[in-house]
Amino acid sequence: MGPATGHQPVAGQPSPNPTVPLGPWAPPGGAPTAPAPPTYWPLSIVAIPSLLFGGIAMYFSRQVGRRYRAGDLEGARRASGKAKTWGTIGVVVGALVLIAVLGNLASSS
Repeated sequence: MGPATGHQPVAGQPSPNPTVPLGPWAPPGGAPTAPAPPTYWPLSIVAIPSLLFGGIAMYFSRQVGRRYRAGDLEGARRASGKAKTWGTIGVVVGALVLIAVLGNLASSS
C-alpha cells in the first residue's frame, strides 16, 4: 500500500469536509449549522432616501454576514432584526417626507 494522498483519509484522522470553508474567515468550529439570517439588504437600499435611517439599516445588514461568517449566529440574528427594523423605519420616514414635499409643491402651484 502506498502513501495516503490528500483525497484519502488517513487512519485516525477525520476526513476533510469539502463544504467547510477553509481560510482565516472560517469559524473555529467549522461552518455554522443553521442557515444565515436574512440581511434585508434590498430594504436598506430602498431606505436610502431617509439618509440617517437608511445608513443605519445598511450598517446592520452588513453586520449579518460578518457575524454569521464569524460563527456568531445569535449576533447575526440580532443584526438581521435591527436591519429590518431600521429599514422599515427608513422606508416609512422617506415616504412621509416624499408625501410632504409633493404636497407642498402641489399647494404652491
